[in-house]
Amino acid sequence: MPVQSLIPTLGLLGFIPFAVTTGLALSDRLLFGQDPRMVFITYSVVILSFLGGVLWGRTLQRPDDRLGRGLLIASNAVALMAWGGLLAGSAYFPAALCLLMAAYGTVWFLEQRFDAALTHQAGKVYLKLRTALTGMVLSAHLLLLLFARAVG
Repeated sequence: MPVQSLIPTLGLLGFIPFAVTTGLALSDRLLFGQDPRMVFITYSVVILSFLGGVLWGRTLQRPDDRLGRGLLIASNAVALMAWGGLLAGSAYFPAALCLLMAAYGTVWFLEQRFDAALTHQAGKVYLKLRTALTGMVLSAHLLLLLFARAVG
């Protein structure tokens, strides 16, 4: 399978853990004895770390450039936001979700805004995929946030 067709396949497959853990959390069921809300948060942090690394990698060829330095700092900020979401965990679940949502929004904004300036321009197909996947992931976070507010 060519890389170009593998990217959307892996992206969509990557949403499955979000869907499964959301469904389990909403139905108040455990996942292998674990609170699905915490499994959701940890998976979200893993994906954010991956996205921050992708952003980092796309800026490495701009080390002496003001934009490149700014994007490297922003990718670190995303990692810190993700870590904050993990630390908030289930004790402050709504706050964790809000922090993670802000991090996803930040990555999406940076990719959309600075794609033309980054190396290996992603192209419209990739940006559309990232928009769709970010929307799906944010929807799962929002659903859990609304559910947490309704029962809490």
